[in-house]
Amino acid sequence: MTVYWVVWDAGARWLVDGLDARGRLPNVRRLQAAGVRAAARPARPNCQTPPSLATLFTGTPAHVHGVTGFRVPDRRRFGASRSGFDPAVCAVPPIWRRLGVRSAFVHVPWVFDPDGQVGAYVDAAVEAFSGRLARHAVLRPSPGGVPLVDALPEAAMVTAAPGGTVVTGPSGAVRVTDSWVEVDLGGGLGCHVRLVSRPDGGVLLRTGVWRTRCAGGDPALVRLLRGLPAFAGESAGSVYRSGDLGVRLPEGGDGAAEELLLSSLEPAARTFAVAADVVLDRHRADLVVVYLPMTDDIGHELAGWVDASGPGYRPELAGPGWNLLARAYRTADAILGRVLDRAGPDDTVLLTADHGIAGTTHDVYPNAALAAAGLATPDGRGGVDPERSAVVFHAAGDGSLWVNPRVRAQDPARPWLRAAVDVLAATAGPAGQPVLVGLADGRGDPVGEPAGRDHVYCRFAAGLMAQPRLPGNGTAYAPTRKSGGHLSSDGDPRLDAVYAAAGPGLPTGVDLGRIDNAEIAAVVEGALSAVHVRAGS
Repeated sequence: MTVYWVVWDAGARWLVDGLDARGRLPNVRRLQAAGVRAAARPARPNCQTPPSLATLFTGTPAHVHGVTGFRVPDRRRFGASRSGFDPAVCAVPPIWRRLGVRSAFVHVPWVFDPDGQVGAYVDAAVEAFSGRLARHAVLRPSPGGVPLVDALPEAAMVTAAPGGTVVTGPSGAVRVTDSWVEVDLGGGLGCHVRLVSRPDGGVLLRTGVWRTRCAGGDPALVRLLRGLPAFAGESAGSVYRSGDLGVRLPEGGDGAAEELLLSSLEPAARTFAVAADVVLDRHRADLVVVYLPMTDDIGHELAGWVDASGPGYRPELAGPGWNLLARAYRTADAILGRVLDRAGPDDTVLLTADHGIAGTTHDVYPNAALAAAGLATPDGRGGVDPERSAVVFHAAGDGSLWVNPRVRAQDPARPWLRAAVDVLAATAGPAGQPVLVGLADGRGDPVGEPAGRDHVYCRFAAGLMAQPRLPGNGTAYAPTRKSGGHLSSDGDPRLDAVYAAAGPGLPTGVDLGRIDNAEIAAVVEGALSAVHVRAGS
């Protein structure tokens, strides 16, 4: 009697429905036919992954749990920020910590304590996202050899040998081909590599490197998790956008770059599938939570092509886009299928997501407009100097606009925030539209007059993603090579997350319409309470 909770990052309701309508998600269809489905509104005012997962896992809104973005402004020092995944930042414990139910976790945040320990209720947990040492990279092998990972220069070398490319590491030499192969880097670290043919010669594509941690009260299960393949947490999206995988379809490519992008998802897909299989085969937990990021990863690169209501819609790319997305979602759907196969009639299965995704066309740089108006001061390193600025679009990147408390104290009568808002409202975007279309408070409610506040959250026009950095040419916006994104949560249904659940006490084949992601923790808690009642504990 177990509650299985599967989380697809950026599993947008509209995107899942589109793939389901094309017959590409058989296990989603299977789950929805057996239970309920809904569109789930994400965290507000910002629906980046950390605040949205915190809302999902705690059952509370962002102004209660305190996680506002990937980075969270630190009130102790103006302009500073802390990681949104820092256990000390989230003010509300996730449901598993609050209930203390016997649990197992696959790459879920807020399971490990700040000291790296887990609670006594955790049978087993594996997590690696917090331990990234290097991102994907493209290397050109040479006869003299180059380090495989710059951050670990002594770990392994890549050499262009007469018989091909060779990677030499602690476990010996590995010949690299156009198929992925794992490389041991020593010290419990590893990565995956493959060759990529290009007109200017072959290059080596390497996954990122992460340090994985495992812990829990089930020694046998923890031991199996420690023996997993080297973790790969993402595709080579940044390398794809830079053009190092070839010409992309939007720029006239033939699809080869997209094939390599999907290929770079393979090590990540295998990483999560194997970890999920180990837990599903061996666990004895009441709650099993599996987090899968591949859906977000590919959505950022391709979702805008198929978002027919977005400004970045590419009708000529919609067909290939849906096909590529379906192939990327296949592993996530297969893992859901294995969960459904493992679940018995007394078990509950939930498929949820932190947020959806919407098409994007441009990055917008609020601090460039503030600097041009004399409200923000460049730091000479591509950002703004908060101490020498009156108002900044916070470097945390959570969509917030802040008044320097020192400046405010020196001239309390001046409406600093209103001045900054007026500057942004007068800034035109790529289509001539104002880049700023609204303001919100920490609850996500609209704000009319910002005067008197120390900060507000900005809502930007459709298709624009706000960046805190300063562009080199001082422009207010620039085209983005990411086709999908999620920041301001303003009620846009494209940002709604998928929700489907089946189990004892849940109706069959019912569409609940639109719910709030904060409600789902209560469903999990109710199912866990039923587990304990049925178990007599």
